[in-house]
Amino acid sequence: AKGISTRFLLQVYRDNNLVWQGISTYLTRIPGSKRTSKTVQDTPLPAKMTLAVPPGTGRRYARVSGDYNPHHLSDVTARLIGFNQAMVHGMWSLARTLACLEKTMPLVPLFSVDAAFKLPIFMPATLQLGYKQVVHGHKTHQIVFDLRDAATFRPHLKGRLTGFEKEH
Repeated sequence: AKGISTRFLLQVYRDNNLVWQGISTYLTRIPGSKRTSKTVQDTPLPAKMTLAVPPGTGRRYARVSGDYNPHHLSDVTARLIGFNQAMVHGMWSLARTLACLEKTMPLVPLFSVDAAFKLPIFMPATLQLGYKQVVHGHKTHQIVFDLRDAATFRPHLKGRLTGFEKEH
């Protein structure tokens, strides 16, 4: 075993109707556990967009989200807790990705997002957003996406957005 997996479920109701549900899974590695030697082919999706992440993005996101973790605010505060430089919040990268996808292709009102946060994004950064649409019949479609470093192609975020047509 690599570690202990913990899942958190958050549900939001309006008038006793479930309107949003989020499940977060966290892995806590067990010290001394061996990593698997399996090599998985990591082929980037075709890059469709380049995104700039300037210094200060973490502070701007903190103002909006209320999440003022020191490692997102500045290089100085990141160094105080053991990081070499500030990194942008993972949820910023997901929100930015979804905003870009919404601009390029229409999203249906009912959808789910599965995302895996891979590597931190240290600021400043230049990223490439790759995505492709996959159709599963007339009621469901998916967009698979990845967000990578523009120079090294190392992955920061990978995911899938699944849209569902509303039943009438």
